[in-house]
Amino acid sequence: MRTVSEIYEHYRIPPWLQMHQLRVAAVGKTVAERIEGTDTSAVVLCCLFHDMGNILKFDLRSSAPLASMIPDGERAYWINVQKEYEAAYGSNEHRATEAIAREIGLPPVVLSLIRDMGFSKAASILQGSRLELFAVEYADQRVGPMGVLSLEDRLSDGNRRYAGRYGQATTEEQVPYKENVEALYCIEDRLMELAQMVPKAINDVSIAPTINELQSFRI
Repeated sequence: MRTVSEIYEHYRIPPWLQMHQLRVAAVGKTVAERIEGTDTSAVVLCCLFHDMGNILKFDLRSSAPLASMIPDGERAYWINVQKEYEAAYGSNEHRATEAIAREIGLPPVVLSLIRDMGFSKAASILQGSRLELFAVEYADQRVGPMGVLSLEDRLSDGNRRYAGRYGQATTEEQVPYKENVEALYCIEDRLMELAQMVPKAINDVSIAPTINELQSFRI
């Protein structure tokens, strides 16, 4: 068995991406463990490894927004890691994440959560009844690059960073941005009701002990 930190090190996950996944897992655990009948273990494992291939989508140029998170002298290293990921897994971060999740040996229920989560799927997630999927999607949408945010602030942050990426539908297959936003607020209301919590109870201070615990979690 390996710790989460050892797995991150093996796959050379950048520090900022490690922390994002740990924060998401801590939020997911906080919510899931308060809801009877929810598979908290599946939620945590999904959140811990849901963005393993995301280095593929980062713009690592010095002029990119991410640049401020990369220490001087390390940019060339991470650009090289990015190239190695593309050579090993292709250029699609979602396919890379799924491939790594299988390599790690995550169970099928966790693989399905990783595959089925995502902002663009929020409306369809709401139509289902999988509380684990509710929890992982909500957790991911509560965590920004620098920490836990309210859902409103997280969505505003996403609009700034991905302007136009989730705009209004142009084909029948696409779900309008507004519908996904409304679905996320419905998901939040449902989870908070079941967990008997309020959104502001989930913050960087409240999840800090859980992050420390998850870094040494073994799978």
